[in-house]
Amino acid sequence: MSSSHLLLFGKERFLKEEAIAQIRRKMFKSPSEEDINFQSFHAEHDEVNAPLDFLKTAPFLADKRLAVLWGADLLEEEEQGKLLKDLSLLPSSACLVLESEQTNTRKNAFLSILSEKIATQACHTPFEKDMPVWIENRARKKGLTLGRGVGMFLMNKIGGDLSNIDNALEQMLLFVYPKNQATLEEAQKLVGGDSVENVFRLADCLLDQKKKEALSILESLYRSGVRAPEIVASVSGQLERYKKAFSALNEGKSRADLADELRVPKMHQGPFFLRLDRMSKEKIVRIQRALLECDESFKTGQAEEKFSVERFILTI
Repeated sequence: MSSSHLLLFGKERFLKEEAIAQIRRKMFKSPSEEDINFQSFHAEHDEVNAPLDFLKTAPFLADKRLAVLWGADLLEEEEQGKLLKDLSLLPSSACLVLESEQTNTRKNAFLSILSEKIATQACHTPFEKDMPVWIENRARKKGLTLGRGVGMFLMNKIGGDLSNIDNALEQMLLFVYPKNQATLEEAQKLVGGDSVENVFRLADCLLDQKKKEALSILESLYRSGVRAPEIVASVSGQLERYKKAFSALNEGKSRADLADELRVPKMHQGPFFLRLDRMSKEKIVRIQRALLECDESFKTGQAEEKFSVERFILTI
């Protein structure tokens, strides 16, 4: 059985795309390598020769070439035979990922033979009874520990969409940073609304000196049930991430490594680094000090919670 090639089978597209993304990250050192040496094909409109010829071509400025063929079981019988024959003729630099929505390789003659030649990976949505444990394990892989009942709550709130569940865990991970634990109360406040995104926007507005917009976001957060302690803690975590990022970049760390280390989702990386380019470490420290004074103000009873945060926004 070849370990250079892989068959992904099952109905869960999210798990398949994730598996392919992991292979791409492992195989290619840079986006330029990937752009030239990775290509995706679909059996409905591509002949089997397309991915095979692509893989038989020597990689350019890289060690490997990767091709993905979606809907491999949809190939005509003659093309299926050619694929099975040519697998052993592919060079060592080739990696072929085949995909099928069939839920069991044994029920399809072509996939049954294929599964004896290459590695396989099942991509199934967990059963409802197994979903809370899957969510907890998923969170743990991200470095996040879920409190009792959080997995069940997320399943009931979001359903069986693994992509949405994963996105909720990413948001929760960022919101509780630098903590690595999320309680049921935090999950109930954050999931299903725009509280997480609003807290991120609040921190960004503070750094951009957009005070009017920051006050509007604060009002929205309060209406959604998020209070000063959670707001201050989350904004503090966001500021600390910017501070660490600023120092790391000055020390020569790459942006890609830094994004992984600081848990910055891919969709937020552009604005994150753009903002980082425009700021100074001194500015971050100044805002952090003002935030600490805000925190002490309402915790010691000197001022009401919301007023303390509003004053902090207006005075930085």
